[in-house]
Amino acid sequence: MSVKLYAGAVLFTAIVHAGAAAAAAQAQSPPPQPPAQNPPSEADAIRAVEDLAQSTGFEDTFNNTCSPFSAVEIRVPLTVAFGDCDWILTKEARLRNTLPAHTRWIEMPALGHVPMWVDPIGISRLILEGTQ
Repeated sequence: MSVKLYAGAVLFTAIVHAGAAAAAAQAQSPPPQPPAQNPPSEADAIRAVEDLAQSTGFEDTFNNTCSPFSAVEIRVPLTVAFGDCDWILTKEARLRNTLPAHTRWIEMPALGHVPMWVDPIGISRLILEGTQ
């Protein structure tokens, strides 16, 4: 199986799970905040996978992200946020030792690999907080 085909299958699964997690979170009463938008649907997931299939630089980008990464020399404030429903970057893949000790790590409830899709307002707030 090609890397792009595998990534497409994982992306589809992640988006569908993100949609389900968002729908479950929105079904809570009362919701913590008004939903930013409708959760992603299977049609959204299919469109994302089709976009991936048509991308021309996926393999080169993927190959360049596989090498070990270290950014321990970063001196500015740094926030890393993961959705607790991220099926792509699992907890085991979150290499804390490759980032500085002052990194702020956040796990966001009911969000998957594409949290800005499910909660763009919340992610925008998180980014703005990191610039304060």
